[in-house]
Amino acid sequence: MTQWLSDYERLAERESSELGADELQQRATAAYMLGRYQESVDSWDRAHSVLLNEGDAAGASRCLFWLLLAIGEDDVSVAPRMGGQLARIQRLVEEFSLGELEQAYLDCYGCIGKFMSGEYDESVAAAWARIAGIGRAHADDDIWAFGAQGHGRTLIRMGRVREGTAVLDELFVAIGSGAVSPMMAGWVYCSCLEACQEGFDLQRAIEWTRSANRWADEQGGLETYTGVCLLHRSRIRRMLGSWDDALQDADRACVQLSEGRIHYFLGAAHYHRGEILRLRGDHRGAEDGYRTASQYGHDPQPGLALLRLAQGKHLAAGAALRRALDETADPCRRAELLPARAEVALVEADAGAAAAACAELEELAESFGSRLLRAEALLLRGRIALAAADPRTALEPLRTAARLWHDLESPLAGARTRVHLAAACAALGDVEGAEMELTSARAVFEAIGAQDDLAGLRSDGHARSPLSEREIEVVRKVATGLSNRAVATQLHISEKTVASHLSHIFTKLDVPNRAAVTAYYYEELAGNR
Repeated sequence: MTQWLSDYERLAERESSELGADELQQRATAAYMLGRYQESVDSWDRAHSVLLNEGDAAGASRCLFWLLLAIGEDDVSVAPRMGGQLARIQRLVEEFSLGELEQAYLDCYGCIGKFMSGEYDESVAAAWARIAGIGRAHADDDIWAFGAQGHGRTLIRMGRVREGTAVLDELFVAIGSGAVSPMMAGWVYCSCLEACQEGFDLQRAIEWTRSANRWADEQGGLETYTGVCLLHRSRIRRMLGSWDDALQDADRACVQLSEGRIHYFLGAAHYHRGEILRLRGDHRGAEDGYRTASQYGHDPQPGLALLRLAQGKHLAAGAALRRALDETADPCRRAELLPARAEVALVEADAGAAAAACAELEELAESFGSRLLRAEALLLRGRIALAAADPRTALEPLRTAARLWHDLESPLAGARTRVHLAAACAALGDVEGAEMELTSARAVFEAIGAQDDLAGLRSDGHARSPLSEREIEVVRKVATGLSNRAVATQLHISEKTVASHLSHIFTKLDVPNRAAVTAYYYEELAGNR
């Protein structure tokens, strides 16, 4: 039996009226650590009343802080109870002369309210910093940690990513050393993991996840990852290529979040589940995930657009991504959408749109200081060069992107980059180099179960194609965005002959237009050049 379960069962056997304030707080903490949030809320509530009756307003105020923290985990209770608890805090402030430290505990929830409502400005950042400073001055690691995470996250949301990251890095060391209480540690781990993902800082997100895993193992019997925290961990596992574990976490997150009333996170969990299934080639399951996400208010883009692209529906994909980008100026959201927008533009042979998306992504990568976004932008820069029939220019950004993906421990993105490297090598006559890149990519796709990517790596792709070698040459030129006249010039044939080839290609592939031919090239032939 673990220590948390032992403490909980020992105290749960007795009536609340028989327990003193210290024992009630012990039971509340044990219940929280075991994921029994409603019982934790009830025990903190009882401890608050006991301390208030004893005249300990300072202790009672701290109980309300922890009570609200537990309510935040117990989604079912948020709507009907949070407002009432905040009113109790206000009454404490008005009726008692609280010390600076206790006041800081209660001020946290005013800052949380502003943060959740999207207020990210100097005054909010200063308020969080003040709370952290009071905690440090009073050697209270819990309130310092709470203030520090709020300060760091607010700075990141303000666009001051490097400053915010520095704050969270100091917090990372303190949490890992065991300086804060278990209840606070679990909460901070989840919050800071979300902050790293918002800042597109994959490396730090991985380190926070690994530290949280070690900490959870040390606790024993701890239900650290519940609801939103499970969602965060699942995202990291997906990036690392651990798709079975990622899907298991996503399924658990969907179940747990469905029991509450905060549907935004439930929608996010279903969206993420759809992402995993899409990557595994389960198009039907992915679509179900995206549709369920939409029902709960979560925009299913860019995942749904990438699914449509995989299904050969690039027009629908492009329209959806243009709509999503038109309606948001938020840099975090745009950074999520831009890689997909560029990918669709490449399939549509819209070089201008692809270049514009890539340029904006490069600016965001610099602004965020994000190696992940830089790798995305470099991959796109290489692909744009390939589409312009300039494989030599494509090599450097693709090589750099591949190294970054390796450093970021992102196998799928790295393998996909190798596919494009293979295309560049083949175009330059380096057949052996191209085969080596494809072999490496294929091994990764097989290991993680990327079925759609594997399907695009058929070693005998040209042999299975219904097109002739000359028709494949025409398709290759069309896929770079060349007009019929330009294709005719490069292949030393007449424009009329090009038109005739295209007519036969449309018939053989059963596709309606040049854009669909371009999609066929990238899906079926590009990796087999």
